Amino acid sequence: MKKSSIFLALGLLSVDFAIKFHILWLEVLKDIVLLTLLPLGYMHFVGIKKENVGLKFNSKESLKYSIGLIILASPIMVYASTFKSFQLYYPYWDISSIENFIFYEGIVLFAIIFNVEFFFRGFLLFSLEKEIGGKMAILLHSILYVFIHLGKPWPEIPYSFFAGLVFGYLALKTRSILPSTLTHWIGASIFDILVYYAYLLP
Repeated sequence: MKKSSIFLALGLLSVDFAIKFHILWLEVLKDIVLLTLLPLGYMHFVGIKKENVGLKFNSKESLKYSIGLIILASPIMVYASTFKSFQLYYPYWDISSIENFIFYEGIVLFAIIFNVEFFFRGFLLFSLEKEIGGKMAILLHSILYVFIHLGKPWPEIPYSFFAGLVFGYLALKTRSILPSTLTHWIGASIFDILVYYAYLLP
């Protein structure tokens, strides 16, 4: 890994913070380009192997960690789903039909989360680890991760920091972004369901 990887990651993150679209598809496309395609293109150009940024898929181990984390987080998600601020913010889309749920939660949400996880738990975290060590890399990348949650319901701000610590630790432990990607995706889908039905209840 090279120091230029860190500068590129911070630059891309700054651009991502600065440019915000109010149209979902444009926001997703922007993140695909900034958080995934450009880092992958840079890696190809300088010769960084994909497995060196966590693109290694140990599915059995990852699923074990994901299930454990979702079970631990379930009481928090159930409680948070009763907050009016979350009910008014999530889900981003209509999930009242099976077709919508499969498309948005299964495809669109996965794309959004993969971009975030690859960038933060992959490209950024492993670049930082090489320069400042694992513990500091986990801490710094978690602080930066908080910034993409600004503007969301306030309880999500501290929660995102602690989630970043846990996800970062797992990424370095397993040398893979798969545990955090699965946990983030499945957990977000479950939370969308909880919030949606909590909002409908009298």
